[in-house]
Parts: sequence; C-alpha cells; structure tokens
Amino acid sequence: TRSIDGKLGAFKRGVSLLVVQAQSKVVPMAIIGSANFLPKNGIYCNMKKRNITLKFGKPLTFTKNEKPDREEINNIVKDLHNAVSGLIIS
Repeated sequence: TRSIDGKLGAFKRGVSLLVVQAQSKVVPMAIIGSANFLPKNGIYCNMKKRNITLKFGKPLTFTKNEKPDREEINNIVKDLHNAVSGLIIS
C-alpha cells in the first residue's frame, strides 16, 4: 500500500501467518518513485515524474509452523520490513 508521504510504513501481521503456514519463499520487493507519479488518493498522474524503479531482494525462507506464537509472527514481520527497507536505502 502506498503511503501519503512516500515512506515505508508498518507491515501488517497477516502476511506472516501466510508465510509460515504455506512455507513458501518470499521475495522482497520495493517500488520506488510511485508516490511522485501517482500520489495516494490522487486522481491524475504526473507524467513528468514517471521515474519508477522496481527492486527485488533475495528470497527469504521461513520455517513452517501451523500455530506460530506472537513473538515468531513479530520476528517475521520485522524480517520482511528490514528486507524491503534495505532495498529502498540501497
């Protein structure tokens, strides 16, 4: 979800449940520059600011767990957030 100011927001915990139950690899991805092109709640695109970059990180693997506890869920969310924020900074 795009943020109003273009900064990376907090991640929701629901994705961590999908990750540990499905035991799928997760490829972190960042979309950079879309806030300039089409701001959140914007109606019109700014065609002069259409420099958008997609960055993909290395796949992350998490251990399968049918009933993860709150600490495990929070750690997965933190790992995913760190992976995406690392793409934005680099």
